[in-house]
Amino acid sequence: LANTAWAFASLGVHDEALMAALARRMMDPALLATFHPTELAMTCWAFATLRAAPEGLLAAVAEQVLRPQGFARFKAQELASTAWAFAILEGHQHTALMAAIVERTRDSALLASLTGQGLAMLVWAVAAEGPGVRDEAWTTAVCGQLRREGFIQTLSAKDVPMAVWGLATLGVHDPAVAEGLAERVNHRDVL
Repeated sequence: LANTAWAFASLGVHDEALMAALARRMMDPALLATFHPTELAMTCWAFATLRAAPEGLLAAVAEQVLRPQGFARFKAQELASTAWAFAILEGHQHTALMAAIVERTRDSALLASLTGQGLAMLVWAVAAEGPGVRDEAWTTAVCGQLRREGFIQTLSAKDVPMAVWGLATLGVHDPAVAEGLAERVNHRDVL
């Protein structure tokens, strides 16, 4: 089911009847409990990409993500995709989920496993969630990742504005990160 939703979203095909049927089936708690972290993240991403989250689906997914036995199994990229999905869909913010993602991704080893796109998505999502999840230790860890040798160069033209907006909205003032992002913006493959 998650693969089907992901495939249609990847193609940009929004078949309302299909997506509604998938959502109805996915809201079965017994079925949703069998989803692996990748499938939960793909489900969130797919419905967010199509801007079509039926009532109750994301709440059911958040409940599954926050289960102690499942949350620890999420990889950084899965957490970033999930956070982005909840942030992109107005009216579906979930402060408890976002706060848990922030807490979990304070770990520098976990942050180091993120791609440039993943980190930009995560920073944007946390900033979009609002002040309820702001965390100085987390922003310090994020800036540490951005200061890693060559990391900022992995940010695409789409990633840079997400990261800059997110950091600015979070009130982050890190001169080395700001300088690195400014240099990245001036690179020919970004402008």
